[in-house]
Amino acid sequence: DVAKSEAGQEQDKKAIHKVMKSVGFSQLSSTVKSFMRNLLIEVAKKEYDRRADTLGKRHHDTLISMAKLGVLYNLQGAHKEAEMLVKECLEINRADLGVMQPDTLMSMHNLASLYDKQKKY
Repeated sequence: DVAKSEAGQEQDKKAIHKVMKSVGFSQLSSTVKSFMRNLLIEVAKKEYDRRADTLGKRHHDTLISMAKLGVLYNLQGAHKEAEMLVKECLEINRADLGVMQPDTLMSMHNLASLYDKQKKY
């Protein structure tokens, strides 16, 4: 119902402003960002697991999900988890597709980005 939706929006605005006044915008923003990042990882992990279970680990769609999850872990600072996924994705792509294939090259890039973020030169 539109009327209830509109009323709810005003209540939501008031609640958000109340929280902002008590903790500050930067803290609220940081909390929301953290929540969204964790939610993204949760959704990406579920999708990767679903694809791995239904399509198998070597399927192209599963490898795309694996790569995306690895990148998300890297952005979150979960380097151990990221490295495990990124390396596995690279190994499979290299073995199945060869070195000079775009997906393999992207996997190499993802591993290089992970090492760069950790200052592992």
